[in-house]
Amino acid sequence: MLAALPSWANAGLPMLFVVYPGFMAAFIPVIFIEFFYLRKSFKNCSLKKLFCGVLGANLVSALLGVPLTWLAALGVQMIFGGDTPYGLNGFGRKLYAAVVQAPWLIPYEDAWWLVPSAFTVIMLYFFLSSWLIEYGVMYLLFHKSYDKVLIRESLFKANLISYIFLYVCGLIYWFTAGF
Repeated sequence: MLAALPSWANAGLPMLFVVYPGFMAAFIPVIFIEFFYLRKSFKNCSLKKLFCGVLGANLVSALLGVPLTWLAALGVQMIFGGDTPYGLNGFGRKLYAAVVQAPWLIPYEDAWWLVPSAFTVIMLYFFLSSWLIEYGVMYLLFHKSYDKVLIRESLFKANLISYIFLYVCGLIYWFTAGF
């Protein structure tokens, strides 16, 4: 304990810890949103098989895909010097802070807008990875019965709907919780 390094209260904000609890809280509604949407595309599939497929794809996406996507985005942030505060004067620096530093926000003063902006960016990363992962899982399960284009496009639309739901819930929480 005597050799421990001092810790700092201004260590930044890892956005995974901001977003992930909401993801887990909304997991069941997301399953049902995607399931009800996909019923139209997977017409000849048993409801039980489709539900299990959607559940499995979302489990893989939520438990592996989202954290690994955040780690990859954090790696990109570190490669491009995103661990250094460059200030927020000028549009370019604000854009840099909101996009490159989105995985782990630097503690800037008087930047209340930065968390919702980074939330938007990180949700786009998570949407793309979730869609690709869920498409891969659903393709493995249904490629013998359904065309891969149908699976890919249906999963894109289902994820788009569920991520709009997650995004709106996140913004409502953010702005009503008094942050």
